[in-house]
Amino acid sequence: MESMKARLFTAAIGIPLAVIMFVLGESFHWVMYAIVSVLDFIIIFELLSARKLHNNINILIPCEVYGIIQPILIPYKFGYFPTYAFILVMFIIMIKNNNRITYSDLCFAVLGTGIVVYGLSSMLLLPPLYDNYFTFFFVLCIGIPWCADAGAYFSGVFLGKHKLCPRISPNKTVEGFVGGVIVGTISAVIIGLVYTLIYPKAQFSYLLLLII
Repeated sequence: MESMKARLFTAAIGIPLAVIMFVLGESFHWVMYAIVSVLDFIIIFELLSARKLHNNINILIPCEVYGIIQPILIPYKFGYFPTYAFILVMFIIMIKNNNRITYSDLCFAVLGTGIVVYGLSSMLLLPPLYDNYFTFFFVLCIGIPWCADAGAYFSGVFLGKHKLCPRISPNKTVEGFVGGVIVGTISAVIIGLVYTLIYPKAQFSYLLLLII
């Protein structure tokens, strides 16, 4: 039930946010940088929570500050400076708190945060390549896996009978997997339709959207 509430809450926020991206993102790229910073903040907290490191202020604060600052600066020549500063700060914290922070936890926090931050920030490098479709590709990258996850969850809850791989994930089902693929595929087309409603002159192949 809690997982369902979380997904419904995410949908209530994510769908309006995607529309805002479409409407404002093409004209005001700073909106996208701000949104990535917010997403970094949320995902990093969730990541650290998985290892119960969110209760450690010495780890949480540097990771969150880095996640907020890096997307804003990544398009600039000195955009990699926050990464060097983040790693240096984390190792200083490790040395000063060596009796409370393990090397394993430090590596998890640094590498995990780095993957999240650069994974999302890489999409901010799209404007020079696809300036007229910047927000479209951005929402596509975020929206498809998000919708596929929701589709897999609800398909598994209401239709799931056959276990997919119980040794790895006991709750995953074949029906959930199929539902995730179908909903993810349909979501790509819906994202394309919404984009063309906002920007009627936009042109792209719906067949390629299905393949994506």
